[in-house]
Amino acid sequence: MKTKEEVLREHIDQASKKFDIPPYTDEKWAEFLTFKDTITMLAAMESYAAQFKEKAERWDKLYSSIEKIYFDENGNPRPHDDKSGGDLTNIGEIAAIHLGFL
Repeated sequence: MKTKEEVLREHIDQASKKFDIPPYTDEKWAEFLTFKDTITMLAAMESYAAQFKEKAERWDKLYSSIEKIYFDENGNPRPHDDKSGGDLTNIGEIAAIHLGFL
């Protein structure tokens, strides 16, 4: 059976790998953390990661919507006088919709 410290170290190592952060090597910090603290910390990290992922996906979607105004379906820039993709009014409306104002 593993000790509390061994389980704690495993959880910290897993979190370090999952979030691509270097593991903390000084063992004295473990004296200040309980197993419950570690689980709470890991849950918070996963929650933050999910929130950041959701925000990133929303910003990517906004970028894609605005990109269609400046570039055609082949990825070529539209001429400045070509309004077939939209104009600044359309960009403002797209942004307002994606940000939840409309």
